Amino acid sequence: MKRKLFTFVSILFILIIGGIILSMNASHNTNELFLENVEALVDDENQYDQKIWYKYYRTDGGFNCTKGGSETC
Repeated sequence: MKRKLFTFVSILFILIIGGIILSMNASHNTNELFLENVEALVDDENQYDQKIWYKYYRTDGGFNCTKGGSETC
């Protein structure tokens, strides 16, 4: 009886430690993915400051931009 209890407790301990290690790795991967997404968003916003756009003015006073020109948007 004691041997079965010891085996059960040992297996339970190993599973708990394994779960903790896996959750720590998943959290680290999630943080890296979040930072990569933020960096990608910032890079996209910085493109509009570059002189690589054609600017088309609309009749309502606004404008549209497409890539390929020599203006900022």
